[in-house]
Amino acid sequence: MALDLLTDRGRRGKVEHLYRHDLESFMWVLPWVVLRYRDGKLLTSSRLLDEWATKDALTVCEKKTTFLEDFLDLDFIGFDPLMWSLATDCLDVLKRERNRRKDLQYKQWERKGGVDITDIERDDETLIELFRSSDAWIELSTSLQ
Repeated sequence: MALDLLTDRGRRGKVEHLYRHDLESFMWVLPWVVLRYRDGKLLTSSRLLDEWATKDALTVCEKKTTFLEDFLDLDFIGFDPLMWSLATDCLDVLKRERNRRKDLQYKQWERKGGVDITDIERDDETLIELFRSSDAWIELSTSLQ
């Protein structure tokens, strides 16, 4: 699930569900699958990311936010190289988009003395373009043609 929808505002229905949220959810699924499965089988030795499915929404939001900061520390030996590359590119896109949106909120707050996050939340195009321009997505798209 997209981080915006896991927040207190999102859970109260104060965040409009946008296409960007669906794309972000897809981008969270990739590392989930890559880190938990090998050859179509659920790993029994490592249940990394179990908390994403078992904890409350605010805790999952915190866990995912921390994961965005730390995912490069993971040992990727044994992962399919193209899928791991796509998963890490997705996480990088999510991290950059989150930082970009936070910067916009700060600039709005600085100029107006408050933040109207509606316009920032409704920006679907930036996330889509960041995803489509990632190296792994281009490589995967090209290989499927």
